[in-house]
Amino acid sequence: MEEDFRNTEQEYVSLTSGLNIVNLELERSYGDLRNAENAVKRADDSVESIIKNSAKRESDLSSTLQEMVQLQLSSKKINRT
Repeated sequence: MEEDFRNTEQEYVSLTSGLNIVNLELERSYGDLRNAENAVKRADDSVESIIKNSAKRESDLSSTLQEMVQLQLSSKKINRT
């Protein structure tokens, strides 16, 4: 009977140890998943920021080019007079 008890106790300890290992792996996997999700979110935010910055730069370039054309036209008018 005592031997049965020791065997049952050893089996319990073994199962508990195995369960702890599985739980740790599950926590690690969940952490990896969250890290991956956060990385994707940061990448999406970066892409969005780059697109907005690019649009702003294009707008700035367009405005600068329009201003240059206006200055050239004004300069030609001044030189004619």
